[in-house]
Amino acid sequence: MCTFSLDEKFACFEHKGEMISQTREKNIAMLTDLSERNLVEFHRRYLPSPSGACIYDKEAARLAKQIEKHYRALKVFIRVALADVKEDRYIFTVDTLQGTKDTDVSGKIGTVQRRMKKYEYFKADLRDKKSIKLIVAEKPLEDNSLIEIVKHKDFTNSKMKIPYAVGFDETGDICIEDIFEFPHLLLAGATRSGKSTAMMSLLMSIAYKHRTGDVNVLIMDFLGKTDSDFAIFNNQLFLSCPVITSPMVGLKTGN
Repeated sequence: MCTFSLDEKFACFEHKGEMISQTREKNIAMLTDLSERNLVEFHRRYLPSPSGACIYDKEAARLAKQIEKHYRALKVFIRVALADVKEDRYIFTVDTLQGTKDTDVSGKIGTVQRRMKKYEYFKADLRDKKSIKLIVAEKPLEDNSLIEIVKHKDFTNSKMKIPYAVGFDETGDICIEDIFEFPHLLLAGATRSGKSTAMMSLLMSIAYKHRTGDVNVLIMDFLGKTDSDFAIFNNQLFLSCPVITSPMVGLKTGN
């Protein structure tokens, strides 16, 4: 509780060795701001260590402390807690402290990774508006296995009309979208970035869930190869005709 003078202006704060004389409202605003900043600092200083109640895995606890230390050296204050341990990666949740912004965490991630040296995969996931996830692994994450994707229980039990098993994301969770709800789908990227693999995954998803031919697909592949990579689907019931590789045939089909 604070008691203030009734005078229109009075001195309450010191600046460069001299007392500042200002109105009651300004003194209250400065006192409130100072209290908030001190409370944040107090909270950050005495926050429980991540190796306490929230992280029981010893290696994960050690890694969390390292991450916090390297960020702190860059004046980025965070608290790191373990969310999950996968076979090949650690997934942490990050709480920002002391005025730190989400962009401070993602902006300094390359520097932190270089200082830690051991971990080749080190990325921040900012998709969730409520929390930041940090995915850390000693080696680059392996490519998705198409067999594992279509056999995943979330895909096999899906009630979507045309489920597309896109793959597993950085956190190891499967991504499934309903093509039925898409007016269009554009797959784009540089050479060897995975466009054909994404198409294979889409066609495999349809083949796995719609073997009876209740989905009608037309494939045109004009890359100039003798045999199209998609020719393996020629005997599937969902294909309206064999894969078209001739531009002239494709033009007539389109008309």
